[in-house]
Amino acid sequence: MVPVVSLSSEAGEDNIVNIFERINRTGISLSLFDLAEARLYLKLKDAGLRGLRRLLEDFAQAHPDIAEVTKPEFLLKMIALFRGKEPRKGNLLDVLDDLEAHAFHSLWSEAVEAIILAYRRITQHYGASKKDWIPYTTIIVPLAALLHELTIRSAAEEAYRKVDRWYWASVLSQRYDSAVDTKTYRDVQDVRRWIDDDSAPEWLERLTAQDIDIDVDEPRSALYRGLLCLIAKRGARDFLTGQPALLHECQDDHIFPQALYGRSYPVHTILNRTLISKATNNKKRDKKPSEFLVQCLAGHGQDEARLLETLGSHFISPEAYDALQRNDFNAFVEARRKALSQAVQDLLRGTGP
Repeated sequence: MVPVVSLSSEAGEDNIVNIFERINRTGISLSLFDLAEARLYLKLKDAGLRGLRRLLEDFAQAHPDIAEVTKPEFLLKMIALFRGKEPRKGNLLDVLDDLEAHAFHSLWSEAVEAIILAYRRITQHYGASKKDWIPYTTIIVPLAALLHELTIRSAAEEAYRKVDRWYWASVLSQRYDSAVDTKTYRDVQDVRRWIDDDSAPEWLERLTAQDIDIDVDEPRSALYRGLLCLIAKRGARDFLTGQPALLHECQDDHIFPQALYGRSYPVHTILNRTLISKATNNKKRDKKPSEFLVQCLAGHGQDEARLLETLGSHFISPEAYDALQRNDFNAFVEARRKALSQAVQDLLRGTGP
């Protein structure tokens, strides 16, 4: 048996939309985008404008890479932020009800441009060369709102540096693990004020590298992905050739091989991982670090100084290099911890690259 609600031909489109929304509230759970589409349907149709679903399809067709990592609601949340509202469901639907059709279309276009700006900054400036490296997809919304603000203001370099500092602090502290809508709204407001009066958010001022345990081994966590992006941003040059790597083709792999050291050491920590090209990784395979370094040094013309420059692009310091030569896992991890911790501290203080 299939339950059916029959409507007369005189019901009218307005009543049909309202009934559709009410029935689904008590049955199949509607997404925020579904509810928004129902709310806007008649308004956009009467104005002769493209409907919400068509607008989303246009966005996905023009920017498939961005649509793949963003939810449809992100664009609607952007509109709520533009209107000064916290981007939670109730507020958003009220905002849509209050907007005239052409005003909604205009804000949608602004939201699309802002989301594109945020995605490009994350992938091109923050090191997430692969979509799987993006620490949080949810952070795209507040970042987009802030970059949109800077664009309107024709802001200077200092303002962008503040946004960068907020971004890295949010990622490395895993701030967006919970209460996303509330933190999105609060952070957008706080960073805007910071740009105006030079007073950083209190939580950001208190945060230090000592508060962040970078010895993380969960590749899906925002912290792990953020540190991986930091390595990518550093350059992660090819171990054998010393040349810039094609980061989007690199593999996230162990420095001390799992096959040799996995039973005795926590090899999966980010402190023992880096970005390696497939070809170089095949040559490294299950060699001890000291054995692989012989190949690396030969690739650099037996010039140890040039090899150290390449290793430095992976946050492998001279001290860590010495540990690799001795195949000393613990000494290597501690040396690399120091290098990465210093880089984290620089980002949190806004003095990093």
